[in-house]
Amino acid sequence: MIIMQLKSTQQEEAFANIAAIINRLHKSHGYRIRGHEVHQTRGVMAKTSLPERAKMVSSFCARNGIRYLAYHSPILGRGQNIWEDKWREKVKESLALTIQEAQAVRKEAGLQSKVVIVFHLTSYMPSKEVPRTHKEKIALYEAAEQEFLKFFKSEQDTDGCVLAVENTYPRHDGDSESIGPFHPSELARMEKHGIMTALDLAHYQLYSNYLSRGKGRLAGDLDRERYGRAPFWDQCIKKDLASSLALLHISDASGFEVRGEALPVGSGEIPFADVLGACNSLGRDVRGTIELSCGHLQKGRLQFESARWLLENVPGAFKEA
Repeated sequence: MIIMQLKSTQQEEAFANIAAIINRLHKSHGYRIRGHEVHQTRGVMAKTSLPERAKMVSSFCARNGIRYLAYHSPILGRGQNIWEDKWREKVKESLALTIQEAQAVRKEAGLQSKVVIVFHLTSYMPSKEVPRTHKEKIALYEAAEQEFLKFFKSEQDTDGCVLAVENTYPRHDGDSESIGPFHPSELARMEKHGIMTALDLAHYQLYSNYLSRGKGRLAGDLDRERYGRAPFWDQCIKKDLASSLALLHISDASGFEVRGEALPVGSGEIPFADVLGACNSLGRDVRGTIELSCGHLQKGRLQFESARWLLENVPGAFKEA
C-alpha cells in the first residue's frame, strides 16, 4: 500500500502548517497521515546545527504521530556533479549530513521504519558539454555511480536508512541542461548495490511527453533515439522498478516544459488511479510524498487540496493508520 506523506523544510512555521493539514484531513476524511518528507535546503542548514534540526524534526514527529520519515538531500547548484573534482567532496558532505540527521531523528523519535533518503545522482551540465551520443551519456552516469558508491561504501553507519535515486526530465535551465537519469531502466541501475529508486510522477510524465513530441534538448533526444518512447506506467512500475521502488513524489504534470511540473493533483495528465493501482499491485508498502510547486506556500493549502483529491478520487489507494 501507499503511505501518504506531506513535505516541508525544518522550520517551525512549516511544521505548524503541516500539523494543521494532518488534523484537518483527519477530521474531514477520517484519514490520519503518518508520513512526512523533510527537504534539506542550504539556507536552513547554514543557519542551524544538526542537533537543532534533529530536535525540531523529532519533536514534530512525536507530536503528530509520524511513523514514516523521508529526507530529500539538498539540491546543490547547477552543474555541481559528484564526478567533478571541484564538487565531489561538497556533494558527498551534503549527503552525509542528511544521513546523520535522519539517523539522529529516527533514534530520538523512536521510529521503527527506516528513513528513505532521496537524492539526485546528477545535476546539470552546460548545454555545450552535453554528450553527443547515448553511450557517452551512460558513461557519465557510470562515473557518477562509481563516485557515489565509493562514498556509500565508506559510510561507517547507514543503518536505519534506505537511499533512493530520483528521476529527472529533459529540462533547460539558463545555459545548462538536465542530463538524467530519465528512463526507468537507467534509474534502477544501482539496485544491485542496494540503492533504491524514487519515482517522481510529474518528472516521468514530462519525460514521456517529451519523447512523444519534444525536441531540442540533446539529452532527451538521445533517449528518444535509444528507446523510442517511455515505457507506459504499468511497465515502468510493475516491471522496470518493481523491486527497487521505495518512494513516489506525487504531483500532476502537463506538457513537457517546466511550467507543467508539480501541478496540483487532478489538474494535469497523470492517470492517478492507474498509477497508484500499479504501485499497490507490488504487494508492499511504498511511500508517497505530495510534492507540489510552491506547495509550502499559503500555509500548505495546495498540499491539503491534493491530499483531499487523492482520498476522494482514488479510494483505497493509501494505507490506513
